[in-house]
Order: sequence, then structure tokens, then C-alpha cells
Amino acid sequence: VGLGLFTFTWTARLPFDDIDLDEADFAFPNVLRLTKWMNENLPMSAVVVSDMTISAQIRVGTDLSTVLHPHYEHIDVRERVQQWYALSACPPSHHVQYMALSYGAEYIALNLFRCSGAGGENGPFRLTDYIGNYTHRCGPDTDAMSRFCMLGRIDSRYFEPVYQNAEYAVLKVKRKKDGKALIGRSPKKHDLYNASLWQPLLDSCKAYDEQCGLDLVDFGRSWIDRYKNAKMADVVYKEALRRRPEDPLVLKHYAEYVDFDLQDLQTAIPYYEKALEAAKNSPDVVTFAERTRWTTDWAIVLDQELQESRHAMSLMTGLAKEILHHPDIRMQARRDLPDAGRICTVAHFLHAKSPKSRELAKKVWKLAKGIRPNMKCIRENWEEFEGRPRTVGTIVAEFLFAP
Repeated sequence: VGLGLFTFTWTARLPFDDIDLDEADFAFPNVLRLTKWMNENLPMSAVVVSDMTISAQIRVGTDLSTVLHPHYEHIDVRERVQQWYALSACPPSHHVQYMALSYGAEYIALNLFRCSGAGGENGPFRLTDYIGNYTHRCGPDTDAMSRFCMLGRIDSRYFEPVYQNAEYAVLKVKRKKDGKALIGRSPKKHDLYNASLWQPLLDSCKAYDEQCGLDLVDFGRSWIDRYKNAKMADVVYKEALRRRPEDPLVLKHYAEYVDFDLQDLQTAIPYYEKALEAAKNSPDVVTFAERTRWTTDWAIVLDQELQESRHAMSLMTGLAKEILHHPDIRMQARRDLPDAGRICTVAHFLHAKSPKSRELAKKVWKLAKGIRPNMKCIRENWEEFEGRPRTVGTIVAEFLFAP
């Protein structure tokens, strides 16, 4: 009986939440958002053409048909694969349109990683410079901005942009109607920096779901991280803010852009504050766990950089009370709830900053300790809260018997 009780108690204290598996662990968020948008916005009969990587993701995440199949042992499918390397090479847009329509594809999904820049002499985006369709090779001095995966997104003559995030874009292939010529123009490299030509792509944002704002700010981020183009990044960030002025994710990303990229913390302050307020009113968009991270990080900035300790204490006090009154806070396997580490951070902040808040801090500490008694934050702040060293006996007792 004693051994059984020991085994049960010991097993119950193992951090199973650390090994909890979730579908998001196996895919990048941009892939999940792409397939979610496709499921919600494309007809079930739609045919999509893309490179092999994205075709595989589309087949797994949707019921749509793809031109390419990841099991391409058949000679005809191998030829298709080589043809569609052209998406990251330099074919004229009308040729891509013709190829798509010849396979019955109404949509093209572009993998923008292949336009990510040089990446050395033989980066993956330069695959078509060495194999495949010789007529579409870009040449050794061609940069990413001249490739179809970049220019095709603003080619209004042959394509209509319908979706965009930081990694992927979806173009609807235009068809001639009643033999009439297609209207629009095919861009050149210098057109990439003409913000007006990106307007159709930005306009597509209003046509789909609540993730639109996040997709746009991620797209803006890619102009800085991937293409080193601050001008276009600024256009996209401001467009995201204009279209989604109350979206907490847009506000938070825009604040970080102004703070870290433009080096203007003072201008960023109202956006950080508004993001926190919007997050509190949007639990379906920002989880309690994520809002807890935002609040603790911003409170530390207020306290240490802006010398606004009173405001920081107010934020942390409100958060502490919210944590203590949450009915499910001990359910650490739930990813929408703050983990014990953040709860412990709140306790430490309150305890260190004001004697008046120590009773509240101790309640929060007790909660964090009860959830994960052997985590780093607990070990580091043990003596501060418990008033005694953390011995081996204490560790064993807390591990086995703490509530």
C-alpha cells in the first residue's frame, strides 16, 4: 500500500504538461493559417498548383486537389515537378498562367522562402538556376526581387492576389472572357517598391478572416528580415494598422516595430497600452497565457526603462488578482492558461517592489509553487518567500506532497 501510494503521488507530480503534444508543434503557424484560409475560402473543386513542399502541406491540411503529388515516382509527375520549379525562377507571367490553366489549376500557392535572398551560392531558391527548365533560368546575377515568386504577386494582368502572409501567397489565375484581352500590367523589378501596385494584395486582406491583421504584420516583418526594405515594411505595417486598428495582435506587432526597428519607444507606448487593453477584451484572439506574457514583459519595461513603477505595479496587481480568481488556473496542460513560470514572475515582481503587495505576492507564489515546485523560478526565489534554505528534504517533500 505504501509503495502504491508513493508511486501514485510521484507520478502525479511529473510535468506531463511539458510533454503534451499539439498539432501546432508539427507545423509552422503560417502553414496552418494558409490551409485554414484555403478551407474557408476556396471551393472544394478548386485545383491548386505549387511546389512540392506546399503541395504536400495542402494535401494534408485540406481536401483540395493539387497538380503535384509528393509521391512523384511516375515520369509524368516528375516532369510536372521540374516545370513548376519555374515558380522560383524567372519565367514570364503569361507562361506561368498558361502552365497553370493547362493543368486545370485555378490557384497558384507561392512559397516565398524561395524568394528569401541569396543564402549563399547554392541556396534552395536558386534550384532552377542549375536544373530543370533551361528557358526559365534567372542567371548568376539575378536577385530575389526579379523572380516570379516576387513579381508574380503584383502582376495584375494575369493574376489576382487573394491571400498573403509572411511565408505564402495565393494567386487566382485569370482567364480570358469572351476572347477579350486581359486587363492590367506586368511589373518590372523597380515596380516592387511602388506601394500602389501592392494595393490589390493588401485589399485582399479585407476579404478573409480575423487572421488578416496578423498576416499583414507578418508580411511587413518579412520586408525587414528577408528583403531589408524598410520603406515597404513601413507601408505594410501602417496598412495593417489602418485596416485593423482595434486588433490586439496588430497593435502589439506595430508597437514592437516602432520600438525596435524605428528605435522610438515613446511613440510605441500608446500602442503597447492599447494592445493590452484590446487583448483583455478579445480572449478569442489573445489567450490568457499570451496576455500574461505581454503584461509581465510590459510591466518590466515600465518599471526598469520608463521609471513608471506605479503603473507597472497596477498592471501586475490586476494580473495577480485575475490569476488567483481564475477557476482553471491549475490546469497546466491547457495552453491558453499562463504557466507556472509566468505566475512565479508575477509573485516575485510584487514581492520585490512593495511591502504593501507582499500578502498578494505570497498567495500567487503559493499557487505557482503548488503547480510546479521544482521549476527554475521557484528554486531561485525560494528563500525570499519561504525564509529558509531549500534543502534536499524540502525538495522531496514538496515534490511528493505539495498540493
